[in-house]
Amino acid sequence: MIDPHGDLADRLLAAIPTERTNHVVVLDPSDDDYAVPFNPLACDDPDKRDRVADEVLSAFTKVYDLSQSPRLKDHTPKRPLRACRKEPDAPPPADAAI
Repeated sequence: MIDPHGDLADRLLAAIPTERTNHVVVLDPSDDDYAVPFNPLACDDPDKRDRVADEVLSAFTKVYDLSQSPRLKDHTPKRPLRACRKEPDAPPPADAAI
């Protein structure tokens, strides 16, 4: 369940029986004390890195309209993704110069 405002999550958590609380995982991106790392490019299999990078780019293009800028559409998002998929220790795209 994704709850951008938190009120539904609070109500659901309050409704969970005490004996079941150990079966619930709460991921709260606003909680600085328990940050959950997420790297969509993480892939231990070198043979699958191209596909992972392509899937991330596909998701990116669904969220952002890259057709508005030929530069964005043709080059910019692909370069950092290509660097990350080739090198397992490469910086994540957010750290790459675009």
